[in-house]
Amino acid sequence: MHNWGEPTYESDFDGNVLDPTWHAYGPEPGNEKAGIRTPEAIRVADGLVTITGDERGNTGAMKWFPGQKYGRWEGCLKVGAAGNAYHALFLLWPDAEDWPKGGEIDWVEIFKNRNEVNWFLHYDNESDQTSDQVTHTST
Repeated sequence: MHNWGEPTYESDFDGNVLDPTWHAYGPEPGNEKAGIRTPEAIRVADGLVTITGDERGNTGAMKWFPGQKYGRWEGCLKVGAAGNAYHALFLLWPDAEDWPKGGEIDWVEIFKNRNEVNWFLHYDNESDQTSDQVTHTST
């Protein structure tokens, strides 16, 4: 379609565990120390990864490792209703774990009201950012 060629890596999430190129975070404190990121909140089945969260901010998080600097990424997300402490996101994070210096690209960040889909590009040592959003019911 776009002549991008074959992917160098692809995850189809066959089986019932994350393949070795994926790493589940935790247990560790969640965003802004709210809740716990735990591998127990990640389930693999029928070609899908399901990450659950609760009203206390407990959730799962995972990363592909090692990452890569350039490329094309695709994902398909389904987001459920949420409590006040939980929002859904799909992002690119620096392997160096040196935020804000290494930047961050939030492809999808959906806050508690689920009526907007946000996009953020965080960059430089001061965490400057560019952002945009579209109105969309995401439940």
